[in-house]
Amino acid sequence: MKVLLLSYTFPPTPGIGGRRWAKFAKFLKGKDVTFHVIHSKSSLVHGDFWSDDVKDNPSVKTYPINFRFNKILAADNPNLIQKVLYRVVMFWARRSKYNPFDNAAFSEKRVVKLGSRIIQKEGIDVIVVTAPPHNMLHIASQLKKKTGVKLVLDYRDLWNGHPTYSVYQKKTKKQLDYSLQQEKEALANADRIFAVNNGLKQALINLNEGNNPEKFQTIYNGFDPDDFHMEIPKSTSDKITMVFAGNIDINLVDIVTDFIKSFKALKESAPEIYTKFKLKLFIHTNAPDFLKYVQSQSDEGLEVNNHFLEKDEYYKLLRSTDIGVFFLSSVYSDAFITKFSDYVANENFIVQVGYEGECARYIKENNIGLTYHVGDGESFFRKLIEVNFAEAYKSYDARDFDLEKITEKVWQLLTELVAEN
Repeated sequence: MKVLLLSYTFPPTPGIGGRRWAKFAKFLKGKDVTFHVIHSKSSLVHGDFWSDDVKDNPSVKTYPINFRFNKILAADNPNLIQKVLYRVVMFWARRSKYNPFDNAAFSEKRVVKLGSRIIQKEGIDVIVVTAPPHNMLHIASQLKKKTGVKLVLDYRDLWNGHPTYSVYQKKTKKQLDYSLQQEKEALANADRIFAVNNGLKQALINLNEGNNPEKFQTIYNGFDPDDFHMEIPKSTSDKITMVFAGNIDINLVDIVTDFIKSFKALKESAPEIYTKFKLKLFIHTNAPDFLKYVQSQSDEGLEVNNHFLEKDEYYKLLRSTDIGVFFLSSVYSDAFITKFSDYVANENFIVQVGYEGECARYIKENNIGLTYHVGDGESFFRKLIEVNFAEAYKSYDARDFDLEKITEKVWQLLTELVAEN
């Protein structure tokens, strides 16, 4: 099988978007499959993540390209010339039908041209595209229209239903209408649609007006057991350590702020509880005022760091942690985000902060964590302090989130699709 994969980030270009299919490619090594990967040359994220999963793998061939305007619209610490160019491009983009906040918005022609050449030269059997950025889905749909090759859309996140489009990445009516048209066309044109959770899958079925629901499949995020091979002893600290490391989107600010305020309030209302915990945050965010607030709350019980952790640093941190924390808004209450699977792999007790959905129900049913609801306050931490963390995973089977097992399902679905007439 020959697969053309469109993935905006892919090793060695860093970024969480490349993780999913780099792992699938790793576990499919040795199968009769070759991945031809079109990806971006550049990324906002620094470091080298998951390159080991694809290096020395003859089944992975990469084609890095520059996505149009990306170095201008997504420049990290832009210089004066880049700032001027940003204003010029944005002035034009805001009056066009294209979404300037999508890193693949202006690169359809160059990706379709390269993709068509690879399809013709290599005899591609199936096109797979993973998103965000979501315009990649539209580009892949255009490739199918041009070549007739079967198409799989892999949704890691909402497209037009994404809450950021009504908060800080506001699109014009022209852009909203065009983007929704693109998505509906891509869904109708695709042969299979993968989604990372059941809630997202159902939202896509609804957007497709209930047509062909059988072509929609849930493919969860998961963990790679090889990432947790480090022989690092668990923490012997006398404090209960809670950790979060990752991005805090502006839509999560209210939820995170409430959690931090409730935790810090213990210092006055229940100091005997507060002194038993240590909350460590490694955050990056698009909400500068929120960051200032969190940093102002630092003390002996709350450690705030504003930087990325390298992959090995992150996994070492989890080994010295009792509790893994993550935050879910109402839109993403069903999501099993990558942090969930990381915590499960490392057997960290889970605190999910935010709204109840499929994920919270799963955590509760398996007794591997608790959900903090906005307004819970002191009562939650009194409950948390009574947990026997050593017992949480004794009867839990994590195989449903083992990427090797998940990859078997992906391989089966791709094989069946290619075999169809």
